[in-house]
Amino acid sequence: MTGSHAPRHDAKARRMRVEAVAGFLFFWTVVLGAWAAYQIAVGAPSVMLSLVLLLLVIGDVIAWRKWRALR
Repeated sequence: MTGSHAPRHDAKARRMRVEAVAGFLFFWTVVLGAWAAYQIAVGAPSVMLSLVLLLLVIGDVIAWRKWRALR
């Protein structure tokens, strides 16, 4: 049956997609943040790990701003 699904521009569906992406990014930010803290604690900090963590934090901020705009 054609046309029976909700349109792609549905605000609730868009907000749920943004929340899913934000949750994914936040989860990996916490995981890598804990790993980075452990690496620093044992005396072997990693520049690459820090850069990836920085990119994830930037992604978190972007996702949070998009989510706030959709509220």
